[in-house]
Amino acid sequence: MATRKQSTQWKWFRDLSARWSTNFDLTFYRIGRTIGTRPVLFLLLSLALCLASSLGLLFWKEEVDNVQLFMPVDSHVRRDAAWVERNFRDEMRFESVIVEAENVLTPTVLASIAELEIAVRGIVAAGHNWTDVCARYLTWFPDAKESEVTEEIHEYMKDYEFQDNCIYQSVLRIWTSNGTMDAVFKLDQEAIIKNITNAVNGTKMSHGKFSNVLEKVEPLLSGIKWDSQGNIIGAKATILSWILKKTNRWSPEWELEFIQNVLFSNRSLPPGVKIYAVSTRSYLDFLHQVLENNQTVLFAGFTLIIVYVVVMLGRFNVVEQRVYLSLLGVSVVGQSILASYGLCFYMGFFWGPVHPILPFLLLGVGVDNSFVIMQCLENVSKEDKCTSVPERLGRTLRQAGVSITVTSLTDIVAFAIGTSTVSTLLYRFNSMTGCQ
Repeated sequence: MATRKQSTQWKWFRDLSARWSTNFDLTFYRIGRTIGTRPVLFLLLSLALCLASSLGLLFWKEEVDNVQLFMPVDSHVRRDAAWVERNFRDEMRFESVIVEAENVLTPTVLASIAELEIAVRGIVAAGHNWTDVCARYLTWFPDAKESEVTEEIHEYMKDYEFQDNCIYQSVLRIWTSNGTMDAVFKLDQEAIIKNITNAVNGTKMSHGKFSNVLEKVEPLLSGIKWDSQGNIIGAKATILSWILKKTNRWSPEWELEFIQNVLFSNRSLPPGVKIYAVSTRSYLDFLHQVLENNQTVLFAGFTLIIVYVVVMLGRFNVVEQRVYLSLLGVSVVGQSILASYGLCFYMGFFWGPVHPILPFLLLGVGVDNSFVIMQCLENVSKEDKCTSVPERLGRTLRQAGVSITVTSLTDIVAFAIGTSTVSTLLYRFNSMTGCQ
């Protein structure tokens, strides 16, 4: 009795599956016949839909912030980061130079550092110099209209001459007078040791009304050597930092000139001296360089795929090479890439560093569907091959439509599950930030 009931249930499922399959087959058959009957109309409609979707690229938005890229939308990290963004203005762009030598505290090396500083201060980008783009000591405080404590801050700091000066860090500030560094070129080794030691000890013992941490000397030196009397006699490296105002529109241009002037100039250096430089835009420049490299790889990949499709879809004779068909098939993949990107930007998504791999995925899926359709066209019986073009297209899509739909749906489900998985992204973010 139970066996008969199970047999009845299986028969019901088989019948239901057969009906669904037949209905799907008939649906794709009708689609194929309709396309074959009005090919120009469907071609124009497809191009128009692709063009309308691709216009979303006008809303291109690129994101490099790790919180926005890797943190879940409902994460407390995002809430905390948003609170910091609302209450503390990030107005700083850091430009740093590290000078390395056997001993940077020698007259020769300090003179070369002074020449470097003079060159940096003389940089002019689009008519704007260092004093036009620099951040000042009150840059990170809100304007008077935005905060009631601003007047208090100005009153507190009015007695200090540095309140409106440009912010930069350099060991040469010990010898800087009225913005000039003539004293640096007149130093001897004994004066350097005495001045550096006094500056470090004087900073340590400073207990005044306002201690300017940006003028501390010891954090600017690495590998400091002391003698038995407690004097600084040498250091392996020193860092120089210039800080720009982020909201100044000319800061990125000045940064570009900064990199060119520091790393790619013909400035002569003492033997054994090495210079390293980094700026805030260096990270973004590196990302753009990676994207440009990916574009080269993507172009090479498309070229190889086109050659492969031409060889595999065509025949080795003068009639059935199918070069144009292969080019159109690959162009459909390119159109789908542009359309999908445009739709995503319409919906408010942004471009991130992992997105350049997406064209490779779409390329593989799209070309695979082309092979499926062409193989189904080849499998049409000899009698059906003698029918009209719309009929042959209908019978081809009747076989290929269900296969393509099922594979596309499985791809969508797989990618959807991947987007909902945050554990890998959290691990990657924690490894980048050092969090446990």
